[in-house]
Amino acid sequence: MYFHRFACGAAEAYCLTNLAMLARGEGRQDETRALLDEALLRFRQLRDERGEAHTLCALGNCARTFGEPDLGLAFLEQSLELRRRSAPAAAPSGCSA
Repeated sequence: MYFHRFACGAAEAYCLTNLAMLARGEGRQDETRALLDEALLRFRQLRDERGEAHTLCALGNCARTFGEPDLGLAFLEQSLELRRRSAPAAAPSGCSA
């Protein structure tokens, strides 16, 4: 198991994303979306593109889960763009951006 150190604001945003995944698993669509929207807002306020990409990916997967594949694709494409933009210049062998 890997653990990472995050500043308090980013840690809170990641916790919101994790809580959203629990809500998603229980089929609570409105709660899932509200938690992810809050996490996304926090990451954007922090200018944390990796966290933003992580949350956009979660939003994409949740949209697909709840029957909105087009919206899900849009979120996933935004996530991919951010991940590509924030990827290190040379990723270590075996890693993909």
